[in-house]
Parts: sequence; structure tokens; C-alpha cells
Amino acid sequence: MHTYENDLVAWAHEQANLLRARRFDLLDIAHLAEEIDDVVAALGTRLPIQPRLRLGISALYLLFLAFVLWQTLDIWGQRQQELWARQHPDSPRAVQAVAQTYYEAGYRDESLKMLEDTWTRNPHLSSLGMQALRLRCYLDDGPAFARLLAGLLETLDTSHFSYLTLHALENIRELQASGGCPHLQSADLRALVDALLANPRFRARGGIRDQLHRIKGETFISEDG
Repeated sequence: MHTYENDLVAWAHEQANLLRARRFDLLDIAHLAEEIDDVVAALGTRLPIQPRLRLGISALYLLFLAFVLWQTLDIWGQRQQELWARQHPDSPRAVQAVAQTYYEAGYRDESLKMLEDTWTRNPHLSSLGMQALRLRCYLDDGPAFARLLAGLLETLDTSHFSYLTLHALENIRELQASGGCPHLQSADLRALVDALLANPRFRARGGIRDQLHRIKGETFISEDG
């Protein structure tokens, strides 16, 4: 990316392109604000401004307002999700939405704690426990991973059905196959699949049953490879 100090014209074009692409998260806000301050100072002294410069001023203001609007909507959306989760602390949909927001914002520990705490209170919500296990793959805490895995193996056969459980299991399998989940062995992954196959809510669905058998088969293939 071009820097404000080295090439002002290229920087301005780049900022405009970022705006067109709606990449507000990549805008150089500090220098955009500085440019607006300079423009306001010039207007305050009533200096004559050429038409082309007036267009530039308008563009800067629109760019700044677009960023402010994006920030406002983004923050408000997060606040709504947090309020929703607080009002429905045991709702898997609410907790998953906020946990995902935290995770994407870089707050991995907070996201994991929210998932684990809610799953501990509601062990029948298999999707929360499985998503927590996926996050545990990234952390260097073998004992905590083992405790969560043991808890899941004890509860999966009676848990509620959720497609998110299968989605998280697929992600865990991919991580394990690529070496991204060092605390999980192929035998552990097969044990998770067997626990779900023992659950009538999962076993009764033909497509889901086939998917679970496929995941189990892939663990053997990865071992042979």
C-alpha cells in the first residue's frame, strides 16, 4: 500500500479505491482526518478555492462520513448482539453470534469462554461444545482440551441435533488432518463420530449418518497416508 508521506497522489487514489471496494477497515483514517482538518482551516481563512479542489474537499468529507457510518453500524450491530446474548444467555444462536463476533475481532479467549460456559450449563447443546473444541485446537493447553473432549464424549449421544455440530466436526477433522489440532488423535475423532452415531437424533437422518461415516473413513485414510 502507498503511504501518505511518500506519495500523496497515489495514497489518495488508493483511499478512493478502498472506498469503492467498501474496505473501510483498511482506510488511513488518521491522515484522512488530518486532511479534513487542513481543509477546514483553509475554509476558515476564506481562501479562494478552485472548483477542482472543492471536489476534493467534498470527496474527503464523503469518505470521512462513510467511515463514521460504517463504524457506527458496526459497533451498534455488536451491541445488539451482546444485548441479545445477555437477555438469552442459554440461547445457542445468540451465544454463537456473539462468540463469532468476538473471535473475528481477535478476542479468541473471550469467544472460547462464552462457548464453554454456555455448553457447561447446557451440555445438550452439542454445537457449542464442538465449536469450543475447534477453538481449543489453536491453543497450547492439552489438559483443557482433554477435559472438553471427555465432556463431549459423555454427552454427544444424548445431545440435541444441530447442523452446526457437523460443520464444526468437519472443521476439526480438517485441522487434525493438516496437523492444526495437535492434541487430537485420529482415534479421538472417530470416538466423536461414534458418539454422534449413537445419538438417535443424528443417526435417524440418512444424509447426516452418511456424512459421519465419511468423516470416520477419512480418518483411516489420513492415517494410511
